[in-house]
Amino acid sequence: MYRHLAAATLISLALAACRATPAEPAPLNPEKAGAAVYDWGVAYYLSYDNDLEKAGPVILKQIREGVVAEKTVAAVQADYTDTGGMHRYVITPKGVTATRVASDDSASEEQALQYLEWFVKTYPCRRYVVIFLNHGGRLDELCLDEEPDTEGKFWMSGKVLGEKLRQFKTKMPGRWELLFFQQCGRGSLENLYSFRGTADFVMSSPVNVGSPNSYYGTVHKWLGVTPEATGDEVAAKIAEADRDFTVYSCVRAAKLEELPKRLNQMLAPFVSRPDLTRFPVAAGIYKESGEELRDAKTFFERLADSNQAGATEVAAFIKWTDEELCTHVWRQKKAPAAARSLCGLSLFVPDSAAEARRYSGLDFYRDSSLPALWEKWVKSASPPAAKVSPTQGR
Repeated sequence: MYRHLAAATLISLALAACRATPAEPAPLNPEKAGAAVYDWGVAYYLSYDNDLEKAGPVILKQIREGVVAEKTVAAVQADYTDTGGMHRYVITPKGVTATRVASDDSASEEQALQYLEWFVKTYPCRRYVVIFLNHGGRLDELCLDEEPDTEGKFWMSGKVLGEKLRQFKTKMPGRWELLFFQQCGRGSLENLYSFRGTADFVMSSPVNVGSPNSYYGTVHKWLGVTPEATGDEVAAKIAEADRDFTVYSCVRAAKLEELPKRLNQMLAPFVSRPDLTRFPVAAGIYKESGEELRDAKTFFERLADSNQAGATEVAAFIKWTDEELCTHVWRQKKAPAAARSLCGLSLFVPDSAAEARRYSGLDFYRDSSLPALWEKWVKSASPPAAKVSPTQGR
């Protein structure tokens, strides 16, 4: 009961801060409009039925302050700890309107898809940005919903969401410039590959991301005067204006299609060996529910050094990720030295055969020779455990 009262208070504060109008403007009919009405549309998805709830009104207020240009529009679908469905807000220069969605299942991939389909149909734009905010979980988990309508559905699957977003892209009236996962630990090679074929650029972090973040107002004002910006330029503006992050990276989605082939070329010298020399892996850069992710560059370079093989192939792969896959990696100047040395991409390194099989259903495992590497890796003698990094955790 207390949580629900607290949620109601937060929602009231959010609406008051944003000067909500009594009714939502009449939806635009794209069939009658015949063309995009807005230059930019930004859709936020907040699964905040958890301890992040208090950040919701702060974020909504900042977005409202930034959406001032006539041809920009933003929407927020937020799940809080109250009951009665998710909250849907539309933000235009005229104000904020609020409605409710029947479902409280913010960890539902289908609910996210329905929201995005509604947004692009109702507000046709020339360019779009889609942002998923919340806690990140283990390798294939995002958007934590602590009190879902569907029993046990606490997390979205990146694999399932990626499949639905590829379908969604075919229905969009404009260009999908940027997909941003404003969640901890989403910058893994495995997770990013799940979102190939979606937006032109995908932004994420391999480590923790703070809250509530500080870029919203600045970026929305900038979009209002920069109608021809590209997704990587939007990502750069977010990184420039945000103070609550440690490492952000932005990748070209088209290059994600090449990732398995490039990885296979690098791994060939290792998977062709009868066995591998296993070494103590570096401390995890992100940890959740007993699962750690490692800096990809550090692991592959150690793999080559320990096995006295594949150094040329590893260097070529790292060069490709630095120069072609990633547009840029941003590191906070105030971040610890260890974080400033990270490559911007992470990797799940299994400790056992059971862990190696855990993600056999992921697209990246299916399309690459990574399972063959892990088969040899887990058969090798286990080294001493590495120390835990202070940057890990969501």
